[in-house]
Amino acid sequence: NSNDLLLSYMWFLLGTQDLKEMKKFITYYENRFILPQNALLSIYLFLKEDLKALKIVKKRLKNNPQDFEILIIYSDLLYNLGKFDESEYIKFKTYKKMKKIYKKNKDILKDFNFFYNFLRLSMHYSSDQEIQKLFAYADKNFDEKFNLSSKVNFFLLHNIYDPAIFYINRFRIKK
Repeated sequence: NSNDLLLSYMWFLLGTQDLKEMKKFITYYENRFILPQNALLSIYLFLKEDLKALKIVKKRLKNNPQDFEILIIYSDLLYNLGKFDESEYIKFKTYKKMKKIYKKNKDILKDFNFFYNFLRLSMHYSSDQEIQKLFAYADKNFDEKFNLSSKVNFFLLHNIYDPAIFYINRFRIKK
């Protein structure tokens, strides 16, 4: 099936992060074939086409307004478009919902997507002590590459450069 081949090629281009080829691909195939919404969203985010990505995100939120991953992407897109207050409001509201779910069911952290998004938001709104608990959980349950990059992101977010630089140099984390 030619659609499957195109989709495979598109994911290949995303994997190689070939910006030039991805632009050619989307320009030529965007209106000629029906590409899945997830694929288009990934392409638009990669190409930083925020308005096109925003249209897809809004459609996805109509179908599932509790999709935390999409809510975070929505918040990020609003931020990129200069709507800082609205972005912050959505991000904080999403964090509160996720924290409520986490308090009711601590086992939800086993779901990597939930954990990843909750950790990302916690870095903005939780105390350092709570974040350290999440890092300890990650050390026990997830791979080292994820844990190291999360810690580096945390240090950089909080302007703590020495440990971030140490992790980057010691473990050869790509900048």
